Amino acid sequence: MQRFRKQRLLTIAGHDPSGGAGITADLRLWHLLNVVGESILSCYTIQNEEECVKIIPVSEEDIIQQYDCLTKEIHYPFIKIGMFKDLSTLDSVLEYIRSKDELITIVWDPIIVTSSGLNTFDDLSYLPNVLAKVDYITPNISEWEIIRSYISAEFKLVCIVKGYNAFDNIYEDNDITFCDAAIDSNLSEIEFSKFVGPCGDRHGSGCIYSSSFTYRLTKTDEMYKYLNFAQKITRQYKRYGWEGINEEKEEDCN
Repeated sequence: MQRFRKQRLLTIAGHDPSGGAGITADLRLWHLLNVVGESILSCYTIQNEEECVKIIPVSEEDIIQQYDCLTKEIHYPFIKIGMFKDLSTLDSVLEYIRSKDELITIVWDPIIVTSSGLNTFDDLSYLPNVLAKVDYITPNISEWEIIRSYISAEFKLVCIVKGYNAFDNIYEDNDITFCDAAIDSNLSEIEFSKFVGPCGDRHGSGCIYSSSFTYRLTKTDEMYKYLNFAQKITRQYKRYGWEGINEEKEEDCN
């Protein structure tokens, strides 16, 4: 019998032994935000903060079996998807999840190339299938330049592009140096979140952004609030590390 308890978030992602990204970072962030997070492993990695050497996948059957095991007791209205070794496995897992729960909200953080330059996917032919099965994606600007050509207007998809103005100089105001954008499946810009000045960099910041965005979806808010919140938490992490994350604090990285 399924038990509905305090709202929980589920991450299906890889294991980063350094703890800066993957399921460890997802769970740690959600704990700091006072929400219960649970996880399913999609792959192991051999890496540190500077280099990802190898990705070892977990089988599709094991991922689905673990999903079934967890969902016997717990209902997850929101799921964050992270690293998979191949898109065909991800497509099959998403197909299964959708067959079990059509209303579930799925956020995919598409790690196409790791920060150290390792290609995650050898074959992108399944990318349209995957994009058709998720609700949100959170690519960085490099990933967006790859993904955008695979998006169909038929998809019910919102793309949250991190660092969007690196793709095009959309602001003339010299004070606005960075922005994130929400873009629909018609490739139309529907919302922006603007901020001034850089805030450094830290391993796993893209993962933190996507996890923060997923958490904020549990609230009933407007899109710009999702963007602003994810941006705020990510900037806190970049500047101060885990100790600086505070949901209530207004962050200024200028």
